[in-house]
Amino acid sequence: MFISRWCAQMNRRNFLALPLLGVLSACAGPAPQRAKLEKDLANRVRITSVSVDTSALGKTTGSGRSVPTRDVKAALERASKSRLVGLGGGSNPATVILRLTSVDLITAAQSYIIGGESVMRGTVSVVETSNGKILMEPVKLSSGGGGWVLGGLAGVLAMDKPAVEVEQLSVEFAKRAATLVAGA
Repeated sequence: MFISRWCAQMNRRNFLALPLLGVLSACAGPAPQRAKLEKDLANRVRITSVSVDTSALGKTTGSGRSVPTRDVKAALERASKSRLVGLGGGSNPATVILRLTSVDLITAAQSYIIGGESVMRGTVSVVETSNGKILMEPVKLSSGGGGWVLGGLAGVLAMDKPAVEVEQLSVEFAKRAATLVAGA
């Protein structure tokens, strides 16, 4: 009852804009453009390992289509090791820590009604491997997979399989993490 009265009070344009705002809040956002790791630290260390923490996810991914967390972790480990290991100009070993907080794969219903984008969210930090000293505090990061999918039947038909989207999300997350560590 309350919802129907509320909707009746809103004009049509505002009512139609609300779902769009919800969709836009679910997108990955712009990629980072510069490093967060201080330049003198980046020149002193070399990234020798990557640690992926998916403990906040549970056994499967969050909202949307479900994927086993172990598959997400394996995909992100593959992508991040190839993108991050070897970065830095020095010889002191450092570890990049990637902590995932959510992985949301767009559903067919969402794609049909309003479109959208699958999103991986988490943080990136860097620690000195020998002593655990934090070199870069955790920085929030998100990535999208496969780009924005338009609404309607075409959007549903264009959706990738969950495993493909997880790979795409992981590659983009690792790419953005590398920018935060070493710059564009």
